[in-house]
Amino acid sequence: DILYLGGNATTYAKYNQGDYKIWKVARRVLTTHAYIMSRKGAEKALQSPIDTEAVDVALWEVQKDNKSYYYSPSLFIQNPDYSDILNQQVNYTGMI
Repeated sequence: DILYLGGNATTYAKYNQGDYKIWKVARRVLTTHAYIMSRKGAEKALQSPIDTEAVDVALWEVQKDNKSYYYSPSLFIQNPDYSDILNQQVNYTGMI
């Protein structure tokens, strides 16, 4: 339902496809700076509490069904910048 091209996975399950270990099953991926969503994933996301939660936290509900994956290492990263959620400068270098 979601393929994260970058993110910080706080919880994940390993997923191996032959000799390739480039993706993992997403359980609790933070950040929403680079992802692809299926139509089904988008429909689930629209039912998530996005208006009351940070978007990345709200999407944890979509990740629960084990059809969400993320690339490791991340294909895209975030530059240090101001977080509207935390109301402060943040730097996730080394976490993503």
